[in-house]
Amino acid sequence: MSSARCAVGTAMFAGKLFVCGGYDRGECLKTVEVYDEQTNRWHKLDPMSVPRGRFDITVVGDNVYAIGGCDGQNELNSAEMYDSVSGEWTSIPNCPVVRSNAGKT
Repeated sequence: MSSARCAVGTAMFAGKLFVCGGYDRGECLKTVEVYDEQTNRWHKLDPMSVPRGRFDITVVGDNVYAIGGCDGQNELNSAEMYDSVSGEWTSIPNCPVVRSNAGKT
């Protein structure tokens, strides 16, 4: 990856490893990087709409979803979707409550 970070969201999507958001030593990030094991390279994608750390990420069909987390100051109930066809992140309806570290043990 281009820089060290923690509390990222990760998912396997289309045979590649997505690494989204998280924290570097100073701020919450909205960056997205993808690792392609076929080429052994990292590539940057368009960033998420909102900086997110400690959030959940999942893949459904041809889309990647980033849900909740924290923007570095506030817990989030927002969610967004990466559309693999357009290559863009778009907001989807908010969760009814804030969620952070969802599904983490």
